[in-house]
Amino acid sequence: MDFYKIYADQNRKYVYAKKIREPNIFKFEMCPVCNRISQYKKSSSFSVDLSPQSVFPDLMEFANSPGELIISEKALAAFEAEQITGFVPHRIAVYKNNTELTDRIYYYLTITGKGEIDYQRMGIEVDGRCNECNKFFFKNMKNTYHIAYLDEKTRDGTDIYGNGYCTEKVLYTVYKYKLTGFYFKKGIYSFDALNRETVNLKELFGG
Repeated sequence: MDFYKIYADQNRKYVYAKKIREPNIFKFEMCPVCNRISQYKKSSSFSVDLSPQSVFPDLMEFANSPGELIISEKALAAFEAEQITGFVPHRIAVYKNNTELTDRIYYYLTITGKGEIDYQRMGIEVDGRCNECNKFFFKNMKNTYHIAYLDEKTRDGTDIYGNGYCTEKVLYTVYKYKLTGFYFKKGIYSFDALNRETVNLKELFGG
């Protein structure tokens, strides 16, 4: 089954979230079993400072946490209308020049959908997995230019899942509602930093 990775367009005409305003929103915690350190947000309720650009996209780049999703009110309405699943939205405040823009409504998405990459099929040797923090141990992760495969056994049927992966239904929703700031790569190329091929939505949906 085809799968895709969601990216925020880094075109510098678009406003992006420069930083989270709240101090100490991130917490670092060491796993008591494998001793690896993880960073996570203590809360999904926060505010961000915006860059000086004037064009507001429907998917905003998030400099603090690349790969995480901040979407507009229009995008959320489109996702809800098309019954896109796999996320929980949290309203966030956006600021420019220390002034809250109350007319600009954005949401941070907590991804709840489940789906994992099939590392074994990719030829990446897994040397175990921590039972406490659920992170993998790898033997040969140096080469990142692998074709990626989805482990279908881990999928829960949601539209947005894992580390920003999605179904074609999300692409169609972005195309149908003319949402800005989104671009997509085929999921198989999501580990290939050299492959810059993106999905042409107009060609895909024939419009």
